[in-house]
Amino acid sequence: SSSALTLSQALCMKEYWGKLLGCAGGWFLFDITFYGNTLFQSTVLKQVFDTNDDADDGAPVAISGSLQENVCAQMAVVAAIALPGYYVSAYFMDKLGRRNIQ
Repeated sequence: SSSALTLSQALCMKEYWGKLLGCAGGWFLFDITFYGNTLFQSTVLKQVFDTNDDADDGAPVAISGSLQENVCAQMAVVAAIALPGYYVSAYFMDKLGRRNIQ
């Protein structure tokens, strides 16, 4: 239709700036926490499992078994840490509203 805005037109309208900054800011904070946890996952898990590995090269810490088994176990630990947050957000979804949870 002729009333549809292009992206550049919408970005020039101040009424959309708050929503744009809120959405972009939310994704920015999510990326910082997600990728920060991913980058330092081996360091955190090394402290959690207290291995005697002297090599501190940032590689996944060998607990037992093959490297693939260790990576899966370590990722399972990180996923288990994040899982309560998913349950809390699902519980409050109807009370706080889906837009507010997002």
